[in-house]
Amino acid sequence: MKILYAKYELDRRPECRIETRVIEEGGRRTRTVRALGAAAEPHIARMAAHHALLEKALAPGGPVALPNLLNVRQDAASWEDIPGPALAGGIAASVLERNAGALDARLAEYRRLLEEGFMTVRGFSPPAPENDFFRGVDISALAGERSFAGVTCADATPDRLVFDGRRHWLVAPEWLIGHGYPVAFVLVRGVRSAVIPNPADAGPGDTERAMSALLRLGIKAGVIEACLRLNEHLESWIRTGADPAPNQAVASLRKGEREEGRGDRGEYPISNKEYPTSKDEGIGYRG
Repeated sequence: MKILYAKYELDRRPECRIETRVIEEGGRRTRTVRALGAAAEPHIARMAAHHALLEKALAPGGPVALPNLLNVRQDAASWEDIPGPALAGGIAASVLERNAGALDARLAEYRRLLEEGFMTVRGFSPPAPENDFFRGVDISALAGERSFAGVTCADATPDRLVFDGRRHWLVAPEWLIGHGYPVAFVLVRGVRSAVIPNPADAGPGDTERAMSALLRLGIKAGVIEACLRLNEHLESWIRTGADPAPNQAVASLRKGEREEGRGDRGEYPISNKEYPTSKDEGIGYRG
């Protein structure tokens, strides 16, 4: 047996702490997610349950597929692992090389995977307030945005989209929200995580370049801001279960606008927020 990859999510609250390992044995690769403590065991059960929901959420014959779910135990679940490069590597390399053309092409491909790989609908219909994981967040700027149908896989991010030479595979996604949120939300979340996996290690201008690239894709600044709010809300909930404190996203967005020659219009405050919806679908729980 050979361990190819191991990651421990220790900066989360106990209910969400997991270990991920990719193991090769007898020519077969498996990806196993294990609860780090009894408090996280329900999270493993939800991840396994999400597999069936995601199979219905993917567009039939589309460019994104799910690896086979192999085994589910109380404290762990295993999937077939797909060898190949993740989309995140190319995005991060384009930013490091300051190659705007390559970055734009990779982000356009990522957007295509989201829009064609999942079932989507025109327009965004907010959930009822009592079922809104993101309640308290101003999402008015998202009106009319193309949205996922039924559920939103918040983990359809570039680090989880692996290309095997024929198609992209969505590997071991954790967070599924039981309502169809805009495609732009996952796109912005994915770009931010690909460019800045750890905000504490962000290089000078990395965030600004990422935001500029999103603006070049034609995504409005107000939509980016609202999506960053949603993302901050989700990340804070994963770490602490609490509402987040404001971050520096608005400053980065405005810098990105200046790089695009749009000026600092001073109209986009930011503090990303996000919460699940119902107990029956997605991550509809508060811990």
